[in-house]
Amino acid sequence: MIIAKTIRLILISTAICVFCVWQQTQIVKLSYNKQDKISLCSQLLDRNTFLRYNLMMLESSGNLSKSLVTFDDSYEMPHFSQIVDLRSRQEKDRLALNAAKRYSQVQQNKEKPNLFLSLFSPRSQAEAQIQKTR
Repeated sequence: MIIAKTIRLILISTAICVFCVWQQTQIVKLSYNKQDKISLCSQLLDRNTFLRYNLMMLESSGNLSKSLVTFDDSYEMPHFSQIVDLRSRQEKDRLALNAAKRYSQVQQNKEKPNLFLSLFSPRSQAEAQIQKTR
């Protein structure tokens, strides 16, 4: 009888120990996954910044004029009336709609007050109103 209780106690304690070890290994695996995702996110943000910079430099009229001046001395920057937009009307409408959506999302994010900060912030008491002068 005592041997059966002892064996049962040993089996239960072993099962509890195995469960605790398994739980700790899962925590370690999750932390490694989190670190991998953070490093991947960082790499993607760096790549995004690099690509945006290159895109901005490629589309910059000043940059184009500098690169074209080195090849051809007769290059002149076009006047605004000489620039032709070759995008279709549907594409222009789609771009305008996307810009409006992004603007409304930004405005919605700005309008969400933080209740905790609004209770302890003197901002509402110290706001000054600016009047436009003509």
